[in-house]
Amino acid sequence: MKIMNNEIIIKIKSLFPDLTKSEKRVALYVNEHFHQIIYLSIGDLASQCEVGETTILRFCKHLGFSGYYEFKQQAILQIEKDGQQNTGHQNKTLGNIHTMVQETTQLLDDNKLTETAQIIIHSQTIYVFGSGFSGLTAKAVQMRLTSFGYKCIVADDKYLQVLAANVMGSEDVALGLSISGENSSTIESIDLAKRNGAKVIAITNHEESSLARLGDIVLLTAGKEMGREGSTLVTEMSQFIILEMLFEKLHELDKEKIEDMNYKVSYYIRGE
Repeated sequence: MKIMNNEIIIKIKSLFPDLTKSEKRVALYVNEHFHQIIYLSIGDLASQCEVGETTILRFCKHLGFSGYYEFKQQAILQIEKDGQQNTGHQNKTLGNIHTMVQETTQLLDDNKLTETAQIIIHSQTIYVFGSGFSGLTAKAVQMRLTSFGYKCIVADDKYLQVLAANVMGSEDVALGLSISGENSSTIESIDLAKRNGAKVIAITNHEESSLARLGDIVLLTAGKEMGREGSTLVTEMSQFIILEMLFEKLHELDKEKIEDMNYKVSYYIRGE
């Protein structure tokens, strides 16, 4: 489904009377913070609206989208079009985001995404490896997977990466994050984890990189480095696109466990 210009907000307003009470909370938040939505994961948005992730998915489907990813993708396109009156760096940045989203989507293999989700579901522990910007992404992944009820440990410096790789076994998963696919400490630790029997999931821009060659499954992103600029925040966003789709796949395949965990967290935090 393709909605352009201001049609997302128009659609929300037209459907508002038919939404449930919790969905109306989402609608009001989206209406007031539309330009910030593209930076929020489904979990972040649910937290801001104080609803469950299932409510967010229902809200998106009421608008005609297949899920939160498609909703956010169209929001990016709408913001880009709304911003065409702006000039210079604003247009360049929005254009880069648009291109990155389209190219990352084109590279996506749904079968690989499903296989990745199944490996995570049946694993004992997920270790997430990343350095620099990818280390920040690794921490976000840890928070999200832990909130789903999976045991997840982040290794974002060389010492922690070596320690983690040495204790991993055949029931564990090593999730490696590297835009270039050539970060030396990440590669060395992933290689050790693989030799210890762990399954390796590689998320990188480069199919022929060292990280990709170590991966049992490779999920490719498309946020390219820009010459002297190196890795930009737009580049890093390509990782979040893939990860967000992986999280949605996990929710689809392991819904009962994830919703049970969400209920427990809500109960203890809010006393609900």
